[in-house]
Amino acid sequence: GMLGLAVIMSGSAVLGMMSRGHRAHDAVRRYFSVLCKSETLGTSGDTPLELPVADETWLTTFREVRDALAHAQQHSQELEQAHTALEIRARRNESRAQRVESILAGLPEPVLAINEYDELVLSNASANRLLEIDLRSTEERALTQLVRCERLVELLTETRRRKGPVQKTAEVELPDEEGRQHWYSVTARSVRAMGSD
Repeated sequence: GMLGLAVIMSGSAVLGMMSRGHRAHDAVRRYFSVLCKSETLGTSGDTPLELPVADETWLTTFREVRDALAHAQQHSQELEQAHTALEIRARRNESRAQRVESILAGLPEPVLAINEYDELVLSNASANRLLEIDLRSTEERALTQLVRCERLVELLTETRRRKGPVQKTAEVELPDEEGRQHWYSVTARSVRAMGSD
């Protein structure tokens, strides 16, 4: 009888240890499940989620995991905010560009615009007729490939390379549709790009 009782007691102790192990395992699983589903995670310095165990080794591990998830969440939110701000800026710049193109399209004077790479980014109908530019039929945007008048190309690129607001005026000779030469007064001005600080 004593031997049997000892065995039963030993078995009860093992069963109790297994039961506590299962409870700890379930608590850990629930804790990580809550961490993954939580929309706002606090770091160790904030009000923490209730930790499932009291063992110091596990506590340290839980805090490290929680802090890593909290920092990742914060970084993700910052990236999302930055992306939203860029989208808003892009829409505003696109709207401005459309308004500028609409205004220039109605001007009788030829107007050209180049970027910092000396590429043609805008030309109105008058400029396209005078300089025989057809941007719809080519992907080429290099000014030197689209405009045959060397003096006009030099005037635009030299003005663009100057630091600060610059305005230059020159006379250039261009042929009309019938090949007759005409002199034109050209004004080139450097302007700040839309959206730049």
